Amino acid sequence: MVLNKKSILAAIESGRLKIDPYDKKLVRAASIKLTLAELYLADRWPHRLDSRKQPPRPPAKGALIMPKRLTHPYELVPRDRVIAGTLEKITLPDDICAEIRPRARTTALGFNLDITPGFIQPGTKEERLFFAIRNPGHSVVVLHPGIRICQLILSRVG
Repeated sequence: MVLNKKSILAAIESGRLKIDPYDKKLVRAASIKLTLAELYLADRWPHRLDSRKQPPRPPAKGALIMPKRLTHPYELVPRDRVIAGTLEKITLPDDICAEIRPRARTTALGFNLDITPGFIQPGTKEERLFFAIRNPGHSVVVLHPGIRICQLILSRVG
């Protein structure tokens, strides 16, 4: 069962569900809006991949992509992608799971969120959520820090 606004607020107020930083205005009828905070630039990935060959192995941990806290708008050029992280850290109790989903406005603005997997396990502790942002179009898409980029939909396990 998907939690409604009343149940989400009750879980937050009781301390069972934690969103840090928390802004009550981001709790909607059946979801919580989440904020774009940082990008991980995958500029060392090849721009052309051959499906007949083994995909390239990422370099050692920390060598591939470095977080870039968004302090100014970032221009995502056509056919490019970045890995994005939310500002909010999520802590779920053992009886609530969640799904991260794009907001409807992302498609209208000309970019896609590749959220795979989008499932967040019950009992998750202080985790930021990550996903790819892809520009499938022919125009540059400007990503602004602090935009409400996706939503968290919570369900009771049980």
